[in-house]
Amino acid sequence: MTVTETLVVDTVIGVDIAATGGADSVINAQEYDGGVTLTGGVSGGDTIVVTIDGTDYAAVVTDTTWILDASPDVITAGDYHTHDVVVTATDSAGNTSSASSTIIVDTVTSVTVGQSHEQ
Repeated sequence: MTVTETLVVDTVIGVDIAATGGADSVINAQEYDGGVTLTGGVSGGDTIVVTIDGTDYAAVVTDTTWILDASPDVITAGDYHTHDVVVTATDSAGNTSSASSTIIVDTVTSVTVGQSHEQ
């Protein structure tokens, strides 16, 4: 008697990342409006962990899209604040893939007032 089985080796996984607003790569005060939504695409059934400035957050995965609403205490506003973001996807076979990005939030407008020395 011969038994034949098919072995499937799953070694493929991918992940990407995007932040709401910031089409110019900088999230301004109007785009920021109390927080930032991070989103991206994944393979179905993946688990997503988003690491922001060294702290892990679980993202919500629906079909092939993940989303994380980062509150103002996670991604802070200010004068050109940078935040390091790493997104790690893990599939059901245990394969992992990561994508990284730097999010820049600049919600401060600077105005310089000079003195005129007209005679």
